Amino acid sequence: MYLSMWIFADWLKDYHPVIHIKDNSLTIDTIRLFSENTPMNHHTLYIGKAKDFFDSSENCVFCAHQNDQIILPTDDIGEILNKVLEAIDFYSRWNSEILELISGGCMIEDILKHSEQILKEPVFVLDSGQRLLAMSSQFDKGQVDTYWDELREYGSTNLDFILYFNQTYAKKLFQKHGIYLVEEKILPHKAYCYNFFLKGVWIGVTNLLVLNSALSQGTIDLFSIFCHYADMWFESHSQQQSLLFLDSLFHFALSDQKCDYEYFSHHLNLLNWQNDDPKVLITMANLSQEYNIHTHLCHTINDLFPYAYAITHNNYVCALCNLRQKNLNAIFQDFTPWLKKSGYYGCCSSSFQKLYLLSEHFKQAEITARLCPGEAGKIYNFQNYMVRYGFSVMKQHIHTNLIHPAVTQLLEYDTQNHTYFSHTLYMYIRYERSQSHTAAALNVHRNTLTYRLNRLRELISCDLDIPEVRLHILVSYELLKLEEGKSHESSRAPVLKEEQEHCSLRSQ
Repeated sequence: MYLSMWIFADWLKDYHPVIHIKDNSLTIDTIRLFSENTPMNHHTLYIGKAKDFFDSSENCVFCAHQNDQIILPTDDIGEILNKVLEAIDFYSRWNSEILELISGGCMIEDILKHSEQILKEPVFVLDSGQRLLAMSSQFDKGQVDTYWDELREYGSTNLDFILYFNQTYAKKLFQKHGIYLVEEKILPHKAYCYNFFLKGVWIGVTNLLVLNSALSQGTIDLFSIFCHYADMWFESHSQQQSLLFLDSLFHFALSDQKCDYEYFSHHLNLLNWQNDDPKVLITMANLSQEYNIHTHLCHTINDLFPYAYAITHNNYVCALCNLRQKNLNAIFQDFTPWLKKSGYYGCCSSSFQKLYLLSEHFKQAEITARLCPGEAGKIYNFQNYMVRYGFSVMKQHIHTNLIHPAVTQLLEYDTQNHTYFSHTLYMYIRYERSQSHTAAALNVHRNTLTYRLNRLRELISCDLDIPEVRLHILVSYELLKLEEGKSHESSRAPVLKEEQEHCSLRSQ
């Protein structure tokens, strides 16, 4: 491992060193006694008396590395040499322990725990969902700040703070490389932070808090070394995840890629899922893509709802839900408050059992997302959009005129005469020729509807008693709605003067 002059300056602080450090770099890995005949190496810290470095009668020891110097007011060069060797040995043991932990498949909290004798200030590590991965164990509740206490108790800070932080600071801060300082106006304390990236994608952050006085540059350099170890852990852990864990299998199944469904089922069995359990897929989309909190929402769902397993996929949060463990209405009730608070809406597929059908049901949810209004806090069911989707596919792939002649005829008549017979026909067939339901839907008197229906029979020649004719007319209107982008059902046709007079005569 490589150390810096500031790290050695902190190690020698009891000797009250005079420090002249300008360049400072983490490049020192060995020490030598200075000799005029020895060529200087940029990885070596040289120790000697002042007279060895330049013509001086000062009674002191010099530590030199390139252009940086530490001057110690003592003539005991042997003592200083042994002290520096202690530092090399101490940090080398730390390096060996951490590398052994990483190669053994440790957790990030193990790396932090073995670093607490090095980093004595509060440190915490978050993943990309701003969920806690590790934190210093020597700081109890009430010893740091409320943010620390929330992380310690809940594994995350409150959602309002995360949303505020993401909207205000995250886009700028989480693009930074290397160690950077965050002022206390964002967090309760100043913090030195370091972002973790994997293949250019931000995957987490670690923070070193400044509780009291400013931190020495030596401490910041040691934090930089810790961040290097954490980088190594993230890289090895992520590679292992992509090969072994449930998330990758879920991704493959959603993408209709080659997936080991037997292995996928095995992992779900460990979560108390049975192979033939009925399931639904709920995809969740954020209304503001720039400030989504997909990973945080995934962690929340996985922590709170044992019947669901969620990942992020194609800019959605995708939750596979077990209907044996909880019915769909209850699932909607659980999800809705979180969706509304986070600015998300959900789209639910039809139910299925076999995991190899996941990609098909993901497409159902995507279709629903395209067709639904997308209001925050709402969950839309594919069943309510299936017919509309079918009509849109029909419209795309059939290029002949599918509109029933009676519909075309009525639309032309209405345009010329400012009447509403076409809309009346649509509602009449929509409500299965029930005059009471049709009149209520049109918001007209029953006599007015009877008048319109009689006029309809005079205007068109088709037989509405034939089911195929009614279906053709209904399909025609649905296709026209796709073209117009508006719903016939949402409009309320006014009662014409002619109809009012007819209604009045019938009621006398």
